[in-house]
Amino acid sequence: MRESKEDKQFEQVVQRIDPQSKLIRAWELKGGVSAQVTTLEVEQPDGQTKKMIVRQHGEVDRKRNPQIAADEFKLLQLLHSAGLATPTPYYLDQSGEIFSTPYVVIEYIDGETEFAPSNLPDLILQFTTHLCRIHQVDCTKLDVSFLPQQAQIYAKKLRERPATLDESLDEGHIRDVLEAAQPLSQRNTAVLLHGDFWPGNVLWKDGQLVGVID
Repeated sequence: MRESKEDKQFEQVVQRIDPQSKLIRAWELKGGVSAQVTTLEVEQPDGQTKKMIVRQHGEVDRKRNPQIAADEFKLLQLLHSAGLATPTPYYLDQSGEIFSTPYVVIEYIDGETEFAPSNLPDLILQFTTHLCRIHQVDCTKLDVSFLPQQAQIYAKKLRERPATLDESLDEGHIRDVLEAAQPLSQRNTAVLLHGDFWPGNVLWKDGQLVGVID
């Protein structure tokens, strides 16, 4: 079988991470909307196989934040050091020498999403416990200045009313109430926010939460 250009590119990625390893195969993971996600199966020098993920962010995210790959890599380093069940970051490439856009290589977590668990109470407990652990990370000891500040983002949204309000959601009334309460006082210390913490971004194996992604 003739090797594709993309396969050759992923071979180069593997070589940059470990020149003694070689690519066995690569395949795209479906379901993502903000990035192209590819799984690599790699043979290591000791003969063992290992999987890893290559994330290439989409144009919309790159336009919003040109440093998004570097920011994601740095954030995963911080989360991993805090002991959270997030993928280990392996490699960041912003050179444009292999792919035209930056990409990150991260750990492949062996798990599956679960939408209809038989042991729902236990999974809910694990789910909420890990969310609490995310919120308990002490941001005062970490450099998170590169992360967007949600308070600033939503304050701007309130200042800039759209020309047309979505009255099916009673947007006008909601904005009236929130605008009257401005500026909102901060009653707690700043915490990390996942932003999309739902079952589709949580991985399970043998009834245990093994990964939080995206």
